[in-house]
Amino acid sequence: YVYQDPDNRSRGVDNLYLNFMFQHDTLITELKLWTPPMEEKHKSDNPDIMDYYGYSKLKFTYFSGENMFTLMGRGNPTTGKGAIEATYSYPLVNGTYFYAKIFTGYGESLIDYNHNLTKFSMGFSFSR
Repeated sequence: YVYQDPDNRSRGVDNLYLNFMFQHDTLITELKLWTPPMEEKHKSDNPDIMDYYGYSKLKFTYFSGENMFTLMGRGNPTTGKGAIEATYSYPLVNGTYFYAKIFTGYGESLIDYNHNLTKFSMGFSFSR
């Protein structure tokens, strides 16, 4: 297990998590399970964050030639809230990649964890 503390700001979430990754040919499957430490559940500035963010994530990454596709889903089955994200990237030149992403659901960022949104992003990345 790993203890993760993203930052010291009030929107931060401390978690204990297990991460499993499997690869078969050009497909990578990742399952991540998490929970906040017991003491964090009682003193959190955002006690309802797990209602929206959930306790698990399933992600698939597929490579086809130089193309990379990902599909991620996470959520809380008790509340019916969560998110789905799909990405695509393709190498351009000198370690630069074209990148596109569509996200729908809750928690695209910690600042808006309790707002449902759909967002399309496009740009460049320097790693993948």
